[in-house]
Amino acid sequence: MAPRPLSILKLLGVLALFSLLYTGYTFNLKKGFKSSILLLFSNTSLSFRRRPSLSYDSKNFYLGEEPTQLLSGSVHYFRIPKKYWYDRLAKLKSAGLNGVTTYVPWNLHEPEPGEFSFSGELDIVHFINIARTLDLFVILRPGPYICSEWEWGGLPPWLLRDSFMKVRTNYSGYITAVKRFFGQLIPLIKYQQSKYGGPIVAVQVENEYGMYAGQDGAHLNTLAELLKNEGIVEPLFTSDGSSVWDNEKNTIYEDGLKSVNFKSNPEKHLKSLRGHFPEQPLWVMEFWAGWFDWWGEGRNLFDNSDFQKNLDVILDHKASLNFYMFHGGTNFGFTNGGLTIARGYYTADVTSYDYDCPISEAGDYGEKYYAIRKSLGSHGFHVPDVYRSTITKARSYKPLEYKDGFYSLWEMLHIVENATLKEPMPMEIIQYSNVIGQSFGYIFYEMSVDCEKSGDVVISGLKTRLRGRAHFYLNRNEVASMQQDSTSWEVLHSSEMSFDFGILVENPGRVNFDNVYGLDGQYKGLLGNVAISGTAGCKAKPEVHAFRLDMNSTTIRQSTTRTSRWRNRPGFHKFTLHLRHEPHDTFIDPVSSGFKKGSVFVNGRNLGRYWQLGPQKTLYLPGPWLHSGANEIMIFDEFPQEDPPSSLIFQDTAVLGPRNSKEP
Repeated sequence: MAPRPLSILKLLGVLALFSLLYTGYTFNLKKGFKSSILLLFSNTSLSFRRRPSLSYDSKNFYLGEEPTQLLSGSVHYFRIPKKYWYDRLAKLKSAGLNGVTTYVPWNLHEPEPGEFSFSGELDIVHFINIARTLDLFVILRPGPYICSEWEWGGLPPWLLRDSFMKVRTNYSGYITAVKRFFGQLIPLIKYQQSKYGGPIVAVQVENEYGMYAGQDGAHLNTLAELLKNEGIVEPLFTSDGSSVWDNEKNTIYEDGLKSVNFKSNPEKHLKSLRGHFPEQPLWVMEFWAGWFDWWGEGRNLFDNSDFQKNLDVILDHKASLNFYMFHGGTNFGFTNGGLTIARGYYTADVTSYDYDCPISEAGDYGEKYYAIRKSLGSHGFHVPDVYRSTITKARSYKPLEYKDGFYSLWEMLHIVENATLKEPMPMEIIQYSNVIGQSFGYIFYEMSVDCEKSGDVVISGLKTRLRGRAHFYLNRNEVASMQQDSTSWEVLHSSEMSFDFGILVENPGRVNFDNVYGLDGQYKGLLGNVAISGTAGCKAKPEVHAFRLDMNSTTIRQSTTRTSRWRNRPGFHKFTLHLRHEPHDTFIDPVSSGFKKGSVFVNGRNLGRYWQLGPQKTLYLPGPWLHSGANEIMIFDEFPQEDPPSSLIFQDTAVLGPRNSKEP
């Protein structure tokens, strides 16, 4: 008699066991089968080897018996298309590095309370397994706060629904939310730790907490216990600027390893680290390869020769180090952060996170990549051959003729959630019929106003009530625009006795770092009523309509099917890119095409923001997000176009702006 074939359940059991033993990946019948199958039968899944745990003494780190310098680079999976993860990590490996460091963005993984996403472009387990196939160790920085020029430092905006919320403290509402997040994240990566044969050798507690003014003395201990309770067994560490150790008021995690962050003057910072913590080896967690950019100024570029000189000093001290960033990637969508300190006013960061890195936003080798190889080679480290990427260079597609249609902002108001309020409220807490609040995008407020006569209408109270960048409308005709903090009043003129007064407010990116005012209260939209006065004797009716314009993929899909002829209004401009062959990376140039400020959506994906203010002009469009056939491109511009755009222009290289004349 022939042997009976395995039953489906037995086969599943064998595959699950095989997956656990060979990948360290926890199998879950509800959601783990597909991931396990992909890992088992991918061309990289069976090359894993067991990595020793990290240990250390006062001079050295050890991965096994031999002293090891940790030479890693920061690469954030959530800023890179998933299909390019292997390419970017292979390039890191070929620079001579032996590890990769990544943050974990809480706000993407838990977009609504209790709703989690760890698949697709957020499949952190897959990213870690790619690092493992390349024999790279992994340093994990799970937050919950990560800074990283990321929207609100990775904190999910739904936290603001609690009016008493105190982030980065032991406030019970915050800790409960963090515990729930860690309870989902840590079990996924628990068996990726080196104790179980995985590549994760160290885990960071919070991020630069010693530099934060709103400190809670017990907070880091609480977070460390949450991590350990969920199963973290590898060494915990913190990273800070060296100045915090000289300030007795600052809080550090006493039980963890300490690392230091800096751009220049390595002798000073390494001496401070050694002086304060002589029992551990020297470790630079953030050696800044570049810097980020913000709207309204030039690019912040770091001198390549100074970069290499400082790197040589670090290596001379036999210190371990991590390049921040090694490859920056992109703040796709509405994920960029913002800052207030250092400039004294709010400024949003740009979409590109190129960061003047060794590997550019689009994955090209830069001068700093070769500088790293040269320095490591001269210090006796093995430097492999330069990785030859299979990804073709970006290309410039032919300009697209504008003929596919237009969908105005005012038409869009008919398909989005709306609510009637007694007075304006922040976007995060408005109760709509099917959803509570919103995290990103725009919100439109509109109210009816009656006047005694025609004349000037004074809008005041904006200094304290406006949180974001706003456009003002009378009967949906724009009359003014302003950035938050720019002024406390605005004078409009109306010749009508009654009109509808509208305010379109953009969330340009919540502050991701602020050690002066703290991070609480990062609401966007209008915090309450604005006062309407002036010679016209106007008064607003006690009713406000709020429209939820978060620009999600569902709304964008609806917009593509409703286009009509161009009209001189803010709204969506549709283009279609027809491709016959395999897609390539490219750069969309809405500014050179005549657009002023807005966002670009390709096949439903939000590429990010553009603004004629600069410095950034182009938006990176990865080839994997295109396909053969028709590709829909929707450009939302906040400003009316006096004339319809003639075409949409593409570039084969990024146009990120001129060098900033000021030191960042």
